[in-house]
Amino acid sequence: MPDSRRALLNATLGLATLLLTSVLWRYPLALTSLQIATGVAIYSLRPSRTSVCVYAVGFVFGPLAEGLAIQTGAWEYASPSVLGIPLWLPFVWGNAALFIQNSADFGKAIFARDAAPSAAPDVVAPLAHVVGDDAPAHQHAEDRAADAEREHGLERRGDDDRAEQHVRGA
Repeated sequence: MPDSRRALLNATLGLATLLLTSVLWRYPLALTSLQIATGVAIYSLRPSRTSVCVYAVGFVFGPLAEGLAIQTGAWEYASPSVLGIPLWLPFVWGNAALFIQNSADFGKAIFARDAAPSAAPDVVAPLAHVVGDDAPAHQHAEDRAADAEREHGLERRGDDDRAEQHVRGA
């Protein structure tokens, strides 16, 4: 499936996460089940260990932040289950985190087609399996370009320093 179609499906699933919540918040078990199914669908668009980690971070830290706000009196939920938050809330945060990650990845992939391909050899990809890196190929290309730019800047700075030392020494 092309990235543009997967991006559209990702947006639809992100919107479904919000709509399901606004309609079914009074039915926590049904909503939780549907949020889990939606999360699986969002994950399946770009499955990776990184996506699992992103989901887990959203699942844990989103509700923690809301729990803190609830404890300080900023707001409250109409049907809290545990620590002032509803049962379904961690799943909504996990889905939101995956949606954001996918949106960024699809955006990069779609807009990368417009950019000129890099002439740099692919040095990292053959070794990626050794370190267990499962980032998409376009992410590796962006990382290599940033590294090359950073190295070029350091080389340029080193040349400038040597020239300045030469002038001072003369």
